[in-house]
Amino acid sequence: MRYELHMATKVPSLNEYLGWHYMKRQRYRVGTKKRPGGILQELWASLREQHKGQVVAINPAHVSITIYQRQRSHFMDDDNLRAGCKPLMDCLKGLGLIVDDAPEYLVNGRANYKQVAAGKVGAVVVVEG
Repeated sequence: MRYELHMATKVPSLNEYLGWHYMKRQRYRVGTKKRPGGILQELWASLREQHKGQVVAINPAHVSITIYQRQRSHFMDDDNLRAGCKPLMDCLKGLGLIVDDAPEYLVNGRANYKQVAAGKVGAVVVVEG
């Protein structure tokens, strides 16, 4: 089974994410009661479009996350990038695509992350087993 989810929302670095007010972090992840949305909703819409919402959890899962960002003088360092993608991994668990984001449920014990300079901002998340 293979899932490829597209997201147009910018993926922040850990430093940027931790600097946000807690309500902004919640809006980023799941939205609010009055305005549902966030990356969870965006990933669910991509999943529903491709697989009609039918999900089977993959165990162990191979997760690849490609981050698209506008050209910058430098990319995020590896630690900052991995930690910034933590909300994405939590959403994959929340959608039922992966059992958990703990190392024992992932191939090689971790997800693969890549950054690409592009004219667009967003991410492509591929989960396969």
